[in-house]
Amino acid sequence: MKAHIVGGGFGGLAAAALLIRNAEVSGADITIYEADERLGGGFFLGGSAESGYNLPGSVFDKEFRCTFDLLKSIPSARNPSISVTEDFFAFNTGEPYHDRAHILDRNGRIVHGPRYGLSLCDGLSLGRVLLMPETMLDGRRIEEFFSQRFFSTEFWFLWSTIMGSLPQHSAIEFRRYMNRFLYLFGHLSDMTGVMRTPINQHQAFIEPLVAWLRPRGVNFLTGTFVRDIGLAPSPNSITVNRLEYERDGASASIAVGPEDLVLVTTGSQAADFSTGSMTEAPSPRASGRSWALWERLAQGRTDFGNPDVFFGAARIPDSLWVTFTVTDTGTEFSNQIAALTGSESGRGGLLTLKDSGWVLSLSVFHQPEIIDQPPGTTVWWGYGLYPDPTAISSANAWTNAPARRSWRRRCGNCGSINSWTRSWRHRFACLAICPTSTTSGSLGAAATGRPPFQRGRPILDSSASTSRCPGK
Repeated sequence: MKAHIVGGGFGGLAAAALLIRNAEVSGADITIYEADERLGGGFFLGGSAESGYNLPGSVFDKEFRCTFDLLKSIPSARNPSISVTEDFFAFNTGEPYHDRAHILDRNGRIVHGPRYGLSLCDGLSLGRVLLMPETMLDGRRIEEFFSQRFFSTEFWFLWSTIMGSLPQHSAIEFRRYMNRFLYLFGHLSDMTGVMRTPINQHQAFIEPLVAWLRPRGVNFLTGTFVRDIGLAPSPNSITVNRLEYERDGASASIAVGPEDLVLVTTGSQAADFSTGSMTEAPSPRASGRSWALWERLAQGRTDFGNPDVFFGAARIPDSLWVTFTVTDTGTEFSNQIAALTGSESGRGGLLTLKDSGWVLSLSVFHQPEIIDQPPGTTVWWGYGLYPDPTAISSANAWTNAPARRSWRRRCGNCGSINSWTRSWRHRFACLAICPTSTTSGSLGAAATGRPPFQRGRPILDSSASTSRCPGK
């Protein structure tokens, strides 16, 4: 038996490792096809200390059981004598989050009150959604079940900035996330129970997995775009008989035997993302490759769902995600954040500026965030929860501005926070646009009449094995 894995993100790499470890498949019989030149998908790492690093922010909790079961077999990049799982939990035990100021208003005051600002009516509405059968939520948005006031409460700011939910996202997905993380409700404000990797996710998860797979003979075909999957005629089953792909400008086809295994991941949270710098704005990419394969599979086959409800230009306003990574050659900014919030630098979790343009959230990482990060360098990260999709082509849009001007613009109405924006002489920022970051719940069922993530993914999609929660 041979295994063909489409997608070299965490899901595809994890599938290969599990096939070797649990199913005793030879690494030489496993091929991973990745459209990009780099592996890792949404767990990317780019840039340098000189030009500014570029990386995502993700958080986890102790219940990622399948992930940690796999990674207990993988040596850590920081300390190969222990596993990635051991390194992860040792770090979070020694350096847990203790967020003393998650939300600040325009005057720098901490926003925190009884019951997270929820009224009795809000609580009843939450309970209703939590207990309602999914069939009754099919095709409906979060905003249909709550008052407008609910979306200005402390609870919603805490939940949405950690989980990435927006009012227009799927009520089904909101319900699933709520039930999944119900045990964290009492600590949303201080983020107790929320965990993060000791270093960036690419070096914490991706590089160790690749280093474990390569000596076992796994074949990595990067720069390889699988454009179609051939299906054998069969009235009762779905059987792949060929893969068609493009590499180095040439088209190729590979036969798939009846005993072979094909695993497909469709896109990632960073699909089609584009990166800017201190002096250049990001140039949006519209390749559409992240969902092109799914579109071809779904043509004339209702069993594969409708990718149009997840992807495409019409869906970008509901899934657009704008992030920035700042590389600072000093500690002035991180010291200011620590003094303002009362949280030790690197342990403060997210800091949300609720009155800023686009509702900015910041996270000062535990340092160093990158292996071989120069001493004295500080890396921090942030994102805009509500980027204005109508302003993307506007001359005044944040996404059309270099990082320096964007930061000043979006913090410009934050009162006492303005002092943060004054000196950028020793900071290097990368601004990134992710147009299809849908992991935490776009309106998946609106056009299909089917619950999202059940029948809408072709063959097998392991890309959702790591949940994207903005902020680290």
